[in-house]
Amino acid sequence: MPLTARIVLPAFCLSACLAASASPALAQSQVTPEVIFGYRPVSPGVAIDTPPAEQWSACRVDVSSEGFVLIGPAGQVLRRFTDTNGSGQVDSWGFFRQGMEVYRDIDTDGDRIADQHRWLNTGGSRWALDPDQDGRPDSWKRLSAHEAARVAVEAMIAGDVRTLGTVLVSAEDLRSLGVSEDVAVGISGGLKDVAGQTARLRSSSSLLADGVKWLRFDGTAPGLVPAGSGPADRDLLVHANAMAIVERAGKPGLIQIGELVQIGDVWKLTTLPQPVEGDELRIAAGGFLMRPETSVPAGVIPPGGISPEMQKLLRRLQKIDAGAPGPEAGMEAFARYNTARAEVLGMLVEAAADQPEKEQWLAQLADSLAAAAQSGNFPQGLEQLDRAERLAKSIDPDSPIVAYVNYRKLLSEYAARLRDGGGPEVQAWWLERLESFADAFPKAEDSAEALLQLAIAREFAGEIASANAFYKRLADSFPRTIPGRRASGAVRRLAMKGKRLDFAGDALAGGKLSTADFGGKIVLVDFWSTWCKPCAEDLPRLREIYRKYNAAGFEIVGVAADATADQVRQHLAANDMPWPHVFEPGGLDGRPSLELGIVSLPTMVLLDETGTVISRNVSLDDLERVLADKLGG
Repeated sequence: MPLTARIVLPAFCLSACLAASASPALAQSQVTPEVIFGYRPVSPGVAIDTPPAEQWSACRVDVSSEGFVLIGPAGQVLRRFTDTNGSGQVDSWGFFRQGMEVYRDIDTDGDRIADQHRWLNTGGSRWALDPDQDGRPDSWKRLSAHEAARVAVEAMIAGDVRTLGTVLVSAEDLRSLGVSEDVAVGISGGLKDVAGQTARLRSSSSLLADGVKWLRFDGTAPGLVPAGSGPADRDLLVHANAMAIVERAGKPGLIQIGELVQIGDVWKLTTLPQPVEGDELRIAAGGFLMRPETSVPAGVIPPGGISPEMQKLLRRLQKIDAGAPGPEAGMEAFARYNTARAEVLGMLVEAAADQPEKEQWLAQLADSLAAAAQSGNFPQGLEQLDRAERLAKSIDPDSPIVAYVNYRKLLSEYAARLRDGGGPEVQAWWLERLESFADAFPKAEDSAEALLQLAIAREFAGEIASANAFYKRLADSFPRTIPGRRASGAVRRLAMKGKRLDFAGDALAGGKLSTADFGGKIVLVDFWSTWCKPCAEDLPRLREIYRKYNAAGFEIVGVAADATADQVRQHLAANDMPWPHVFEPGGLDGRPSLELGIVSLPTMVLLDETGTVISRNVSLDDLERVLADKLGG
């Protein structure tokens, strides 16, 4: 009997975890497309190509000594079920999307039940180990930071504490990283009673409810925390203050992921994700392993060791944090907690051995007070921040810590005014205070953000000269920062009407894509994203305009401001957007968006037949008028 006739397919679909009893060997004639389509990925939520049932008769199954390959109506590979070890039975089930394998279930012990699950190509890089064969990961062989955040958020939405635990650092992980005992205690303390914390968050947050969908990971590039700098005796690769963007009822929401650290080929979280509810401004307080130079987390050992007094205060702070009130607690409980925490942090400032150490603890005090004040649960926060600012000035009035505390006090007061009703007078006050801050502290890191907010506000108000002045000041003062690079691009964007624009980038489909490729055509450069609601609202009309004028000489070059190409491809597969697209990683902080200083989406730049800018942000109404005038219609 030929080997192809001895390859055994499991009797039941993978979504049922492949029951251990095998079916009789299937002859080649019995392995039909209908049989192959009966198998689905074990892991939920995997996007794969499956043609409508009426097209299955146009599919075929190619059988070889290695297994079965299902070919779709257009000649594309849809499934590949393989015998990888010559045992005569299928032990690898591969699923495809857009001609690429995006997911694979693997049976390593020959019992016809998958015990490993891999995401591939545009599907990602996850590699889950599932020794108990229940279809849920028990651990990870490979996991990116983006995917670790997604696993954590989706597990919390589902209330799946076990899966959530696979992406949270363990005591063993911390030992393997060489993390100091004090830092390990701080991290472990925050991850106590994960089940209880998750239940409380799910009961109080609309962002952790059924129907909420993952959109994207939002974070800067990881940074290297060098060995011996405080938290560990070896180099650590860390993502600090990462965020997740989710969708709830068609609206985006934010979940603070916090800090992630790489352990071998796997990234894990050092804190439990926290939903950001409402419209209050939030300041991420930093993590345990990476902090701004002026701030370190509770428990980090300063140079020279810890005095007995400091040790006593650290234990007291850990005890306070262990008793932090849950979301259901009232304002009085939050006030007691934050007051006690501020008192101990203030004592740590006083007990610190030298000025750098005092400033480190003072920065943490400011972070803690600002986060509490902006949440609306700590009315005393502004008064406490005022005291912290006076303390900072008493240490050194010329130190950067003064600006650091002042800016957090400013953010907290703004949040309080917004809660009290907001309105134009609050916005005017806010802009005035931002400008005063930037003038008073021209070299402070927070001045970059202040200048950017001032520039954007002026641009949205139509005060282009003023906006341009703030953008130029920001670009000159902070040229190497993300705000500075965005400001430099904005200066270019505001001045480009009537000038030729040659815009180019990496094409989503591969290769390069440039507006110069469409010489002689009117070109719309459309900056958009999968999470942009106005972009989605404009899409039907934009699609209609494209179909009406494309043949007459109109083209669109989409520029997707998303974190990953996979997000864009999935969105394009679900939405009819037939024009070419540029994609480079980084979202709004990626090179294409920074190059033109994009500050809002959608931004649509219109070029005439010569590549000259007609409009730096055209409306759909004006776009249609230009096309009707130039191309007829």
